[in-house]
Amino acid sequence: SLLTVQEALFYSARLRLPNHVSNELINIRVKIVMKLLGLLHIKDSLVGGGMIKGISGGQMRRLSLGVELIAGHSILLGDLVTNGLDNVSALNVIKTLRNVAEAGLGVMVTVVQSSEAILNLFHRIIVLSKGTIVYYGPPNQVVDYFASFGFSKPNKKTIPQFLEEI
Repeated sequence: SLLTVQEALFYSARLRLPNHVSNELINIRVKIVMKLLGLLHIKDSLVGGGMIKGISGGQMRRLSLGVELIAGHSILLGDLVTNGLDNVSALNVIKTLRNVAEAGLGVMVTVVQSSEAILNLFHRIIVLSKGTIVYYGPPNQVVDYFASFGFSKPNKKTIPQFLEEI
């Protein structure tokens, strides 16, 4: 049978946390994670799967993050966390991750083809070229950094487009 969002988080926690952690404490953690991830309003919605329609893709991505958060890790690593999402859902996932980081958890994710709105939510970015770090720092300094090496951002290009071309 299918699980609700709340049940999925609860059972993930129950299976991954030590046995001495009470169900009451797990329920508190579940509520905190759902609030942090903006999932409280769909807590009783079916997750879905296969032939059964459930929560949206963006909600599913946030639930996947919640499944990792509920386990009590101190850092969250995510690879291509916005792939396959529309622009609004991708922005919401990154906003959620920003909230998680501001709550004290270490967060490191990879994204490709981001928007400026998404780029500006990051504290620091790493720009890679052929596996080598070519920039590490605040997103608001990346254009000046590359300009110092003679790479000027064309006026018609967004910063993410400029970075992809470099």
